[in-house]
Amino acid sequence: MNGVLEGKDYLVGNIYTLADAINYPFVRVHFISGIPSIDDLPNLKAWISRIDARPAIQKGLNVPTPDRLEEYTKDPEKLEKLDRCIRCLF
Repeated sequence: MNGVLEGKDYLVGNIYTLADAINYPFVRVHFISGIPSIDDLPNLKAWISRIDARPAIQKGLNVPTPDRLEEYTKDPEKLEKLDRCIRCLF
């Protein structure tokens, strides 16, 4: 995706589309898939930041409770517990 985003703000040119909306939640929690960092993927990081900043996204991330993603990424024990919980669903 980093390559696809080269020179673009969103996946399909410079307009937010369903492609962005569908992929964003999965990319945002990349660490659950075993990708601990996307620091070496600047286009992808910028894309996540652009989408994170959208007012509707901010509103949605805090329903029904405030967004706690950062809390999980900073606490390996909580992340492991979340990972086990997600894996039991599948």
